[in-house]
Parts: sequence; C-alpha cells; structure tokens
Amino acid sequence: MSYIELSNAGRSLGRYDLPDYIRSASAIYKLNFAALGGGNGVVFNSNKMAGIGATGEPCAIKLLRQQGPARLDRFNNEIRVLKALSSPYAAKYHDDGSVQVASQNDANAKQDVRWLAMELGGANMRQHVEREGPLDLKSIKRAAADICQAVAHLHAAGFIHR
Repeated sequence: MSYIELSNAGRSLGRYDLPDYIRSASAIYKLNFAALGGGNGVVFNSNKMAGIGATGEPCAIKLLRQQGPARLDRFNNEIRVLKALSSPYAAKYHDDGSVQVASQNDANAKQDVRWLAMELGGANMRQHVEREGPLDLKSIKRAAADICQAVAHLHAAGFIHR
C-alpha cells in the first residue's frame, strides 16, 4: 500500500494511506508506484482501468500534498489550464477528483486529497542528458523551437506562463 505525507501551512499532518485504486464518475485508476515528488504533490505511475483487475492505459496521477487553501487554489488552476489545452506540447488531461485517505497514526483522522489524472510523460531533458550525454546543436535548436511552440499554444489559449 502507498502513502502520502500531507501538510498544511508548513505543518505536517502526517502520513496517510492511499487506496490501490482511485475512482471517478467515469474511470478507475490503479496507483502503481510514486514516480516523482515535490513540495506540492506526488505523481504516481498509474493505469486507467476498464475495470478492477484489468490492465489499462498508462497515465500519471498527481496528488496534492499541501492542503492549504492557496495550494488547493493553485492545484485547481492547474487542472483548469490542463483541461483547456489540446497540444502535443502539453500533457493530455484525463480526469480529476478527490479521494479520502486515512491517517496511519489515527484511524479516525481522514483527509480529502485532490488528484489529477493526465498523460504519463517520458524522461525530461536532464534525465536524457544524464543517460545520453550532451545534446548536439540540432537537438538544442529543436528543443528550443518546441518550447516556443508550447508557450505560443498557452498564449493562444489565453494563459501566460510564469
């Protein structure tokens, strides 16, 4: 069983057990393993299932660690932006919702945690360079052009990337 460490305004709320499956109105998602983690959230390698026990399409499930109102607002804005985009330069939105989790220290302590299901990405540029070595000039120019296309798509959709 997986867990998530929650906090609010810099104060730890403790560890909370995550279910093996997260359900929404339209799909079931199997949490496989934590792939990435940061201060705001943790991303799980997951599968979008047709039903319990089925192997499904790979996806990422991002769960919000920070439970404060400002972080929740930022997460909800991320969901809103992702829903509005349709581009090869942005992860594809699948679903979102909340899941109730129980504290490992107090079975009566429960928290609702926001989550977002999206396309599972591949290696990032740092990982690619660590694995393959420095990029050649042609690859750098292509990456820069792709980044410009991504920002142009954001701007065309009415968003400004900070």
